[in-house]
Amino acid sequence: MPTMSRQVILIFFLPFFSFGQSISSLTKAELTKCYSLAIADYVKTVYKEHKITFDTLYFGKHDQFPNLKLPGKIENTNIKFLSPENGLKLQRERKSIYYINMIGWGTREKYEFMFVTFTHSSAHQFDWHVNYTYNAKQKVFELHKSSFDYYWFKK
Repeated sequence: MPTMSRQVILIFFLPFFSFGQSISSLTKAELTKCYSLAIADYVKTVYKEHKITFDTLYFGKHDQFPNLKLPGKIENTNIKFLSPENGLKLQRERKSIYYINMIGWGTREKYEFMFVTFTHSSAHQFDWHVNYTYNAKQKVFELHKSSFDYYWFKK
């Protein structure tokens, strides 16, 4: 009987171990590169579409944001991370800053991001969605498609 109960326990717990670890997930270094690429593409795309340049971008360091060490400057733009509370406070004090909640998800084969962009005292301006696919030959993510959803932003 002890052998049977061990088999039942193994059958019960085995799926938890296999679903908890994905062979298609990114390493921390790969995830850092992917986030840096997305931020660089955001800066370039916002300039191309709307002629907006940034001295500094403030990103919300929310609970779902991975613990990554990103560069302090990307595409000649300073990158700063703030808690959501400090982000709201800074937006009240300096109405012209851009505050972004960046959300990312995906696998080694494809990764997606959404940049939720606020300015003018926390007014939701626009969201930028970007999808990347992994080029296995070159071992890099490549931009597949991107789009904007507008809220308060005037084109």
